[in-house]
Amino acid sequence: MKTLYHIFGVAWAIAFILAANNVQAQTVVNSLEELKPLMAKDNVNVKVAPGTYSITKEDFWNGNWGYIVHPEITYAMALMLFEGSNSTYDFTDVTIKMNTDLFTAFGDVDLWEVQVIGNNNVLKGLTIIDDGSVDDAPTRGVCNVVIDGKQNVIDGFHVTAKGSFPYAYGDMFGKGGGGNFVNHKKHSGILIRGEDNTLKNTTLIQRAYGHCVFMQAAVRPTIDGCYIEGEMRSTDEVLAEAGTGSIADVLDMETVWGYKVPPGYMYALCEEGIRSYNAGETIVDGKYIKSRGASDITVLNSTVKNVRGGVSLRLASGNQYVENVTLLGCEFGFSPGFGTVVNCRADAAYG
Repeated sequence: MKTLYHIFGVAWAIAFILAANNVQAQTVVNSLEELKPLMAKDNVNVKVAPGTYSITKEDFWNGNWGYIVHPEITYAMALMLFEGSNSTYDFTDVTIKMNTDLFTAFGDVDLWEVQVIGNNNVLKGLTIIDDGSVDDAPTRGVCNVVIDGKQNVIDGFHVTAKGSFPYAYGDMFGKGGGGNFVNHKKHSGILIRGEDNTLKNTTLIQRAYGHCVFMQAAVRPTIDGCYIEGEMRSTDEVLAEAGTGSIADVLDMETVWGYKVPPGYMYALCEEGIRSYNAGETIVDGKYIKSRGASDITVLNSTVKNVRGGVSLRLASGNQYVENVTLLGCEFGFSPGFGTVVNCRADAAYG
């Protein structure tokens, strides 16, 4: 009898401890359809069964995926929207192929493939691959991951971003704002907004014209342990397009800077590796916040390779802190603005 009482006592104590610490039993799902309703719930612990999954335009047309993010945001839709809070989603050994036919399925709006708008969530281990060509242009624009809300963590993602227009020319015919020689349709990798959000241990392979990791309306964001890689091309390859009818040929090799494409240079096919802005919008606690810049950025233990600008934080307010960051083969290196750069390094291979 004593032993029985002891067992009951231990069981009660364990139950009390679990309840006190809000430990959640893990739910295993075997399909994205099973995952979908759990993306809007609070306090869930979800494991997606290992495997390769895909989402296509037919899935969107059938009503399986696609969300209006907020009534104030009319220019974009999210494909997968994580609305709940205090939850963990484990995608270890999971690959989701986002077919590039999705880029034109939503109409004249931006497509955000994965977006988090709740608070205190962890999404980890997911591989995202844009399944198609680097030339599969969106109707308007694409971003693979958008982080809103507060204290969310994206951990251990591996993202391959493909599909923009034009891809092969970097910014030589315009950056996408005014004065362009071509109408750009950009595709960026990861956008951090919200408050106290973290991107860590993540690899981004950028094969699209747009920023790799950038921040708008982000307060105290952290980037830690990430690898970001773009792609370089020789201006000699562009000059070899003469007579082919390509964009460069049609423009007679004339750049937006008022001179023709020069021989013998290497240039990046994407924009910045890590970039901040002094304007933007976000969603925090379900509320729409307009016209707020990024501030107080921390970048740690990361490598950025073959992009236009390595770490460009000069448009952020507050104090920026950059430590143990390596830049390889970038057109230009660090632009920290008001901040501190500690134990960092860069080469001068190009630029």
